[in-house]
Amino acid sequence: MKKILLSGLAAGLVMAVVGMVLNMLWGKIFPGLSAEYATPLFRPWSDPLMSLMFVCPFLSGLVMSKVWYTSGGKICLFSMCLPGTSPNKDIIGFASVFILMSIIGMLMTYSCFPMSFLMLVTWCVSMVVQYLVGTWVLAKMSK
Repeated sequence: MKKILLSGLAAGLVMAVVGMVLNMLWGKIFPGLSAEYATPLFRPWSDPLMSLMFVCPFLSGLVMSKVWYTSGGKICLFSMCLPGTSPNKDIIGFASVFILMSIIGMLMTYSCFPMSFLMLVTWCVSMVVQYLVGTWVLAKMSK
C-alpha cells in the first residue's frame, strides 16, 4: 500500500508540474487562449474551487498507481503489451487506456460548452503528455 501511495503521489506531482508548464506554453504559443479563459465560462483563479485543478493530477496518479500495481503494468488497448515488448511500449500501452478515457471526457466537454476546438486540442495534448509521463514515473518506481 505504501508503494502504491508514494508512487501515485510522485506520478501526480510530475503530472501537475507538466500540466502547469504546458498550460503556460499554450498561453505563449496561442495568445487567444488566455482571452478564452477570461470568459464567464471559466472561474477566476481567485475562486477557491480553482484549487481543485491541482488535486486532479494527484488523484489520477493514485488511480494509475493502483491499477499499475494491480495489473503489473500490463493493461493496454492495443497489441503493444504482448510478451517480449519493450518497457516503452508497455508505458504507451498502459497510458493509452487513461488517454482514451480522457479524450472521451474532453469530447463530451466540447459538445456541452462553448469552447474553441483549439482549447480542446491543447487539453488533449496536455493529457496525453501527462499520462505518458505519469506512467513513465510509475514504471521507473516499480523497478
